[in-house]
Amino acid sequence: CSFDARSETIHFNLTIPGWEAYEEIKNRVLNVHSKQAFVAMSFDEGLKNIFTEGMEPAVKACGFEAVRIDMRQDNEKICEQIIAEINKSRFIIADFTQNKHGVYFEAGYALGIGIPVIWMCQKDQIDRKDLHFDTQQYRHIPWVSAADLRTQLVYRIQATIR
Repeated sequence: CSFDARSETIHFNLTIPGWEAYEEIKNRVLNVHSKQAFVAMSFDEGLKNIFTEGMEPAVKACGFEAVRIDMRQDNEKICEQIIAEINKSRFIIADFTQNKHGVYFEAGYALGIGIPVIWMCQKDQIDRKDLHFDTQQYRHIPWVSAADLRTQLVYRIQATIR
């Protein structure tokens, strides 16, 4: 480390062990070895096939396991489990169909800790501008069916998670 008083610039030189430490920290923070994808979505029965026939097979095809908190059978606090599962995930999938507030929270939390978010919503709700203005600037997958979602999601996961 050196300081140039004339330009008020600090210069750093990173050693090979320093780069290795940086990579280790980055990998741990971004969960690069995690095979888990957290799914945030409405638990409405009418959307069950969107998960079982769309999201879950797409996530599996990309080598990950989709985790939905409502599929757990235990007596733990759900809010704490959500945070813990997001913290362990390589990425999250946030489906804003039906405009559920929890999905906004979970996507925001993941963004805040540096975990990639894959945004999606049923196409007719995007067309009606049902999305909250805070998320409209993100490129959502506009799905029309489980099969359509599955195809688009595979491509988006491959583009997002390298």
